[in-house]
Formats: sequence, structure tokens, C-alpha cells
Amino acid sequence: MITRFTDIVNGLEVLGKTYKESEKVMKILRSLPSKWHTKVTTIQETKDLTKLIWQRCYKRVKTKEEEHSSQNYN
Repeated sequence: MITRFTDIVNGLEVLGKTYKESEKVMKILRSLPSKWHTKVTTIQETKDLTKLIWQRCYKRVKTKEEEHSSQNYN
């Protein structure tokens, strides 16, 4: 997912379309499945999205997903 997102954003930048970091974060958050709604809401309410870098946002979501998967496995 992250590679595809990066490729799309980079391709758009070549064409002259740029996005603020907060816009990239919102695009990542909106792309998540509905089961992530609670986590997305928490991120939106507790973080200043203008200061959150989209790569860091993705890492947080991915970490949470891995924790959730390991809990379901056990």
C-alpha cells in the first residue's frame, strides 16, 4: 500500500500537483477499512494533522494492525 501511494503522489508531483503533508495523512486515513474508524478518529482528534508526517501515520496504523493480528492469533 505504501509503495503504491508513494508512486502515485510522486507521479502527481511530476505533473505539477503537490499535496501538503496533512492532505497525504488524510488520504491514508480515509483509505483504511471501516474497522479502523475508531483509530482514525483518535488520530484525527489527538494529533495536529498539519504536523503529522504521512509516513509516521502509516507506521502507527501498521503497528496497530500487527498488534491486533498477533492478539487474534494467540
